[in-house]
Amino acid sequence: MIALDGDRTAFFSAVQFTNILGFDFPTAKIIAYEPDRNIFAVERIGGVASYGPGEPEIRWITDNTSALEQAVIEKMQASITSFQPTWNDQRIGLLYETDWMVTRHRDQRDIGADTSINEQQFLALLQYRQALRDLSEGLTFPSKPEFLVGD
Repeated sequence: MIALDGDRTAFFSAVQFTNILGFDFPTAKIIAYEPDRNIFAVERIGGVASYGPGEPEIRWITDNTSALEQAVIEKMQASITSFQPTWNDQRIGLLYETDWMVTRHRDQRDIGADTSINEQQFLALLQYRQALRDLSEGLTFPSKPEFLVGD
């Protein structure tokens, strides 16, 4: 995992990291490199830890900071442009869109306040959400209840 200005990105494996950047320290397991906070640590396979800016892995990172930044930027851009929501992502998104309505209705009902939707609309909402949960992958998503259309 690499963090760049608060944005984190991960390489799938040490081999990928080594191949992309030429980082040739096969015994390095975890590296903490935070020069702004004076944190420099390397944990190697076997649990051996070393600290300080003079460690070879730390010196490599210091010498290759711009290459690391460029690799992280390219990896982040590639993941953004190649993202395609899966069928399940879409289904979860449709459920998420109505979570607040279920919570609001239950909260209003529990405190004895007037509800924003009536019981018939609430039942239709629950049935729609259950149909989404029961749907087999690849099938057409159920229609939203009438009162939701246009929201």
